[in-house]
Amino acid sequence: MKYFKGYYQFELLKKAWKTGLFSFFYESYLILRFFLLAKYSCVFVLNKCDNVARPVDGFNVDQLEIKSYQQWEDVESSLKIVFEREKRHIFWDVRYWLSKGARLWVGMIEGELAIVSHNRDTTQEGAFFFPLTTNCGLIWNAVTLPKFRGRGLYPAMLRFISSSLFSEGVESIFISCYDYNIASIKGIKKAGYREIGKGIVRRLTGQVLWIPLARPCRLN
Repeated sequence: MKYFKGYYQFELLKKAWKTGLFSFFYESYLILRFFLLAKYSCVFVLNKCDNVARPVDGFNVDQLEIKSYQQWEDVESSLKIVFEREKRHIFWDVRYWLSKGARLWVGMIEGELAIVSHNRDTTQEGAFFFPLTTNCGLIWNAVTLPKFRGRGLYPAMLRFISSSLFSEGVESIFISCYDYNIASIKGIKKAGYREIGKGIVRRLTGQVLWIPLARPCRLN
């Protein structure tokens, strides 16, 4: 299926509508602000010393068969077909990000693709909201396919990726998520991450602001 701009936000609004009017109007406000004024990203961190090995209540990573790939050529043909078929949900170019040094993670349930995520190290950080150290990582571009939503797979996937990266020597892991994506924010927190601030990109000027929980910092 072809990706249409705004489709993901439309899905979030449908979910918010089922929750109640307050949730619907609040999420509508955040999405309108995103498209018209500025991109607000909540930034979270999990440090190796804070990582808890035990599962978090409400999900179990054992229900997922999780694999990672660092080369497009290593990805099975069956998965490539799913990436193409599910472009409405996996709307970024998986092949492109692998070619840029990112790492692809997939979670399977009974042989069917359920969730996708990526991570990259600081050599592929691009424009982040603050300087990153050499022994940290970023997790981004994550989505649970519609059939498997509501099972707590996202925090399970985050927990697995985080533990794997920590075992490889990473000391801190950051995740940024647009503030209108309330469901993802809940999943990030459930996986043990804590919010440390917000990054703002102004639509008209392109100005980038980093607002930690203590005080704001202008980056350009």
